[in-house]
Amino acid sequence: TVNGGTDILNGSAAILFPMGLSFAVGAAEQDDEDGGANDTEEWRYMKVGYKFKGSDMGETRLFVDWSQNEDRDAADETSEYVGAGIVQIVEPLGAEVYGMYRNFSLDVAGNDPDDISVLMGGIRVSF
Repeated sequence: TVNGGTDILNGSAAILFPMGLSFAVGAAEQDDEDGGANDTEEWRYMKVGYKFKGSDMGETRLFVDWSQNEDRDAADETSEYVGAGIVQIVEPLGAEVYGMYRNFSLDVAGNDPDDISVLMGGIRVSF
């Protein structure tokens, strides 16, 4: 219990198998115990990944992930995203080139906002 009446329970676990397959999960729950309309919030996350030597440049990493929040800002509200991505290690440059797609959705009582799709990419150079 923190902040004089807020109970928080959270945890996560991840595992990487020798063949390159990985799994990660996380969850959290927060209860304000104030009797308000959205005194309980929940978060869930899952990710599956696979890494392998795809080319002479370096390791290739693929993943799909999903996350959901319930009652974050208001009661009966659910936000969610589903995503997929790739990271290519470029060993000669000490760089990582990445790309990712995510689709975000929000369900709110009495409202139906459009989903948002995001496509991003970039490069990270270590020196």
